[in-house]
Amino acid sequence: MSPNSLYKKILLFLCCIYFFAATVIPSQVKVLNKASVSDLIFLIILVYYLILLFFSKHYGFRAFISKLYTFLHNPLILSMITLSIFMLASVLYSTDKSLALTETIRFFLYITIGFILISEFNNTAYLSSFIYTFTCSTIIVNIIGLYQFITNKGMSVSLVNLTGSGFTGRVESTFGNPNAFGAYLVVASFPFILLFLSTKNKIVKLLYLIVIALCSANLLLTFSRNSWLSFAVGLLILVFTYNWKLIYLMISGGIIMLLIPNINARIRQFADITQNEGRIKIWSVALKMIKEHPLRGVGNGNFSVLYDSYVEKYPEYFQENVSQFPSHNSYLKIQSELGAGGTLSFFAIVFFAFKSILYAYKKHTGTIKFFYYGFLVSSASFLILNFFDNILFVPQVAIVFWFFVFLASSSEISIQ
Repeated sequence: MSPNSLYKKILLFLCCIYFFAATVIPSQVKVLNKASVSDLIFLIILVYYLILLFFSKHYGFRAFISKLYTFLHNPLILSMITLSIFMLASVLYSTDKSLALTETIRFFLYITIGFILISEFNNTAYLSSFIYTFTCSTIIVNIIGLYQFITNKGMSVSLVNLTGSGFTGRVESTFGNPNAFGAYLVVASFPFILLFLSTKNKIVKLLYLIVIALCSANLLLTFSRNSWLSFAVGLLILVFTYNWKLIYLMISGGIIMLLIPNINARIRQFADITQNEGRIKIWSVALKMIKEHPLRGVGNGNFSVLYDSYVEKYPEYFQENVSQFPSHNSYLKIQSELGAGGTLSFFAIVFFAFKSILYAYKKHTGTIKFFYYGFLVSSASFLILNFFDNILFVPQVAIVFWFFVFLASSSEISIQ
């Protein structure tokens, strides 16, 4: 094995460990009460990469400049850098400058990991390694979710009197919130559904079926209406683009859900205006911010900081025990915090992200091809989900989206 090959394998291992830690280990778990485990691993990756720049001929500065040049000509990355500039500029006029800077740094870290993924892992073998890691992560978080349901432990959110029987716990696994866990399951489900439908190997098919069953069970147990809705939209996309017979699966699943009392009661809450009124008021506050600050917004991450002052200004949006709340809509969050320029940059990111995913689907064959078919459906469902929550800004979920978008983008280029 050549030294360069060994260096690349070590880097791949570290990136897989980072991906695993970012999705499985709760962000509340700190090393020495300071940094999360995934942040510490990310720091190790950066230090290792810098060492390679200094001591490896293959990873020297000349090669680095060449890779950086190619990276900066990627329209997806240019759009992300543009958005990060709007984020950084907003620090100057944010009420909470520390929060604005923290969120800006977090977004810039995605760009940094994007550089490594796009520059170093642009072939099928590397993609397969990340898919294996994703499979392991998904199985583990699902098992933890089922454990919470069986033991009734580790659930911080409950629903009251769904069927007149007291509290109903909502599983959240390691995500700290059932809506975030539900979003992860939506993103995870469709790649495995497409892999299950496409593979001929019976043992592998059984594995994918088990993963799908775990995801489906946990998705129901999150009681996340937003995730259910976006998952249903994803299934509809498959009905129209893959096989219309999947409509029978949707109907069967819907009937099963209606036969389970707690889930039936939760579904009926879609039509209950009192269940949705709170979120509508929060969106109304966001619209007021947008009206007053259409061009530059109120500053990155500062919607929740200014929420209370806007409710005081517009008392018709007051809600009992609701203070410093997030916008519960990623698109309203971006427009209210970063203005028109931030919104345009974000939609450019979405466009080029989908372009990269579609390219990866068309370019690859076999497992990678069908994985990206499923991920394309997941991404569409994920964007719909962000109309009802700020899931794109939940690191534990967002890292999955960005990782596979960057790896898809790496398929489009050839590093010299």
